[in-house]
Amino acid sequence: MGCVPAGARPSKLSDTRFAELCDILEEGQPWTPREIHTLIKNRYGVTYDPAHLSRKLRESGMHYAKPRPMDSWSPDEADEILAERLDQALGEETSGKTKEEEPIVFGFFR
Repeated sequence: MGCVPAGARPSKLSDTRFAELCDILEEGQPWTPREIHTLIKNRYGVTYDPAHLSRKLRESGMHYAKPRPMDSWSPDEADEILAERLDQALGEETSGKTKEEEPIVFGFFR
């Protein structure tokens, strides 16, 4: 464990154990906040305030996204808009193609 600033409490989990926790969370996702707290309590015998745990996870590079089956802000004609924009961007007509002929588009984010 690293140095603790004067007046500060030492971390409940060592850096090694916190890294182990992050690995477990990445491998077994998705997790609910309650499941994460239960995991920490059962495995390490400590508890964290939810806001503090969230902050510690963000500081260690962990980010979360809430899975949603459909974007509530998405317009009803989102698929048609996407197809039209792909046609414009790729400079070709894709809307008349069959499912097997349509290009596959992947999106990545951090």
